[in-house]
Amino acid sequence: MKTLLFLFLLPLGALAQKMTAVEYNDKIIGYQNEIGYKLLAIGEYIGSEEITTEEGANAVRLEALEVTRESIKGLEKMGAFKGDDALRKSALNLFRFYEKIIKDQYAQMIDLIYKEDFSEADSDAISLLVAKITEEEMPLDQKFQTAQIAFAEKNNIELQDNPLQEELDK
Repeated sequence: MKTLLFLFLLPLGALAQKMTAVEYNDKIIGYQNEIGYKLLAIGEYIGSEEITTEEGANAVRLEALEVTRESIKGLEKMGAFKGDDALRKSALNLFRFYEKIIKDQYAQMIDLIYKEDFSEADSDAISLLVAKITEEEMPLDQKFQTAQIAFAEKNNIELQDNPLQEELDK
């Protein structure tokens, strides 16, 4: 049984070893970008003229949730790069956080936004949710950035600015 398990896990580790350090980093950033664009879409469409119902807003949210879950699955399959798993693990922690907020806090915000009798208290509740998300995301994002810088230095690769980051920072 142990041999069978080892043979099953071997291809997962081999997948990471066939990639260069740049490809490994870019694959993780690709997953992060997919999630980021879906998060932006939620913000753009909710409350817009394009989506006027709670059901429509939830459809966009659920699409983002599915992309996030697929990204998590992809990361889980990648394995460590030459024994170094810090970048992948920090990305997994960040992506699981995104999964949680899309599933829970974004659903709460949608419920509030599409209430018939939207009030100032509802607006305040949304502001509190956004502040809490930002506060919780900051250390996870910082750990991810630190892991990415360390990975780049260790593997002698040059990191470039991600154009998506500017959009997300707005």
